[in-house]
Amino acid sequence: MDKEPLTVKWLAAGIIFLFIGIAIIPSSGQNIEKPSLPVSRGNTLYVGGSGPGNYTTIQDAIDNASNGDTIFVYNGTYHENVLVTKSLTIFGENKVETIIDGNGGENGMNITATFVTITGFTIENTKMAGVRVNANNSTISENIIKDFSTYGIAFDFCDAHTASNNILMSGLAIGIDLLFSNHNVITNNTILLTIGGGGISLYTSSNNTVQSNHIDKGNCPIAFSSNNNSWLNNRMNQSLMYFYGKSNDNVLVGNFFNESGGIDIRDSYGSPCGNKIYHNHFNACGAEDAGCNSWDNGYPSGGNYWYDYTDNDYNHDGIGDSAYNIYGGNNVDHYPLGYFDYEPPIITIMSPAKGFVYFRLLQLLPLNDPNATLFLGDMVFRVNVSDNYLIDVYFITVYVDGKEIGGYGGLLRPYTFDISRRGLNQRFSFGIFKHKYEIRFEAVDHHNNKASKEMIVWSFL
Repeated sequence: MDKEPLTVKWLAAGIIFLFIGIAIIPSSGQNIEKPSLPVSRGNTLYVGGSGPGNYTTIQDAIDNASNGDTIFVYNGTYHENVLVTKSLTIFGENKVETIIDGNGGENGMNITATFVTITGFTIENTKMAGVRVNANNSTISENIIKDFSTYGIAFDFCDAHTASNNILMSGLAIGIDLLFSNHNVITNNTILLTIGGGGISLYTSSNNTVQSNHIDKGNCPIAFSSNNNSWLNNRMNQSLMYFYGKSNDNVLVGNFFNESGGIDIRDSYGSPCGNKIYHNHFNACGAEDAGCNSWDNGYPSGGNYWYDYTDNDYNHDGIGDSAYNIYGGNNVDHYPLGYFDYEPPIITIMSPAKGFVYFRLLQLLPLNDPNATLFLGDMVFRVNVSDNYLIDVYFITVYVDGKEIGGYGGLLRPYTFDISRRGLNQRFSFGIFKHKYEIRFEAVDHHNNKASKEMIVWSFL
């Protein structure tokens, strides 16, 4: 019998098992733990840390990188003014502890290449911009940018960027500035400035989406032919959004304006027209419009919520029963949403309580009947009235046996009602000196919601 074919078969099988083992057994020689990195088209370069071959500056890594590479920067403070001239992904280990200090220079990062991503840094101490972009298709996200003198993020003469989840903090500066920059998405950024700064500014920039940003004390100008932009669900505190120049066909929906903010559409350098403004909340602030714009989305969608809208919604469709005039021109919100109150007041009889004998407000002794209330002489009630709108109760009226005997419309609560028995219709029961009365209190608020509370009491003498 020829044993050579059998030997060849066993040899082949051994080689196959050897390759399988190499594929499934992890290498034990890789002792250096590298961070989890996004999928990259090229190589990964490291800055800082203690690894062999790591660069000491971000700029050195950029200069030695190729388009499509990724640069990972370990925690530390890097005193640099970084120039990005290649399509790279650059991200820091931790945005709080990976710091680019611009040393008071022009820009913290200046991007002149397309398809650049910057994420995970604190960028601070710059004379002009924290990040300046002069090429298309960049992503600036998850950074802290502070102590900049002019701009936090500046997009100049370039398109198709995303700025998201950044925190920008400074003084009299502009958080995010778009200059001749179109088709950008600005979302979920927090901009904290001092009074007079600019939150998000658009200058001759169109077809941008500004959504879900929080802006504190930073005005938002939309100027000179900034058209077809969408401002959606932003929250602005002490921040004024104003239009001037021919800024037309923008959409403002779902924004919150708080404390001395609002919208100001100015008739200067051209009258802004065709802007659609609805479902916004104006809390302790208002709007002015000298242009020709739409302030509602028709019925039943409605217009805007106005803190000072005082008319009612008697049919409870969520829309005010009269229009709201916009100051400064002839514009009208035909279907104001307002802050309507559909809940009636709540009446609480604080005194007397059931099951006791009273002399005026003084509780004397308990009764055998826990559901009875007895006065000796005149009847005195203490009544509290509350509403879901603070100090919104308009009037409270007192009835005795169905007859109105008086009312009160003051703000001091609880109310005290001293009901003298003289002149009342008396119904005798179980004796000459014992009288039964039905006392009813009715309250109405400023939105004509009504409530009532009744109590049966007895009175001697």
